[in-house]
Amino acid sequence: MAHINQNELVAQLRKAHHDKMALCDRLEEIADGLPDNIDRQICATTARAIEPILKKAHAYEEEILYPALIKFHHGTLDQTMIFDRLRAEHYEDRCFGEEVRDVLMSYGEGKPIQAADATGYMLRGFFESLRRHMAFEAELARPLRYDATTASELKPDAAE
Repeated sequence: MAHINQNELVAQLRKAHHDKMALCDRLEEIADGLPDNIDRQICATTARAIEPILKKAHAYEEEILYPALIKFHHGTLDQTMIFDRLRAEHYEDRCFGEEVRDVLMSYGEGKPIQAADATGYMLRGFFESLRRHMAFEAELARPLRYDATTASELKPDAAE
C-alpha cells in the first residue's frame, strides 16, 4: 500500500461518505413519495447508481482506509473484530443493495413487484444501515482528522 497522508485519507473518506449520503437522501425521498408521488426516472437512475457507489466506497475503505486505520491505531483497537465486522457489513450492503436495485428498477419500469409500504420499509432499512455504517467509520477516523488538523496547524510554527 502506497503511503497516503492523513489529510488525503480524510478527504477521500469524506468523498465516499458524501456519495453514499447523497444516495441515502435520494432513497429517503423515494420512500417518502410512496405510493403516489414516484418519479420513474429517479427510481431507475438511483437503482443504477447503487452498485457503483458502494463498489467504489467499499474498495477505498477496505484497500486503503482500514489498513491505514490499523496502522494509525497501533493495535489499540480490537482490529480483527472491528474491521471484520465492517467488511461483513459491506457484503450485506451489496446484497441488500441488489434487492433495492431490483425493486427500484421495477418502479422505474412502472411495474412494482411489491406493495409500496414494503418498498418503503425496505428502502428505509437499507439507507439507515448505510448511515449507521458511515457514522461508525467517521468515529473510527476521527483521530485521523484531529491528528491531521493538529499537524497542519503546527507546520507553520515549525517553520518560524
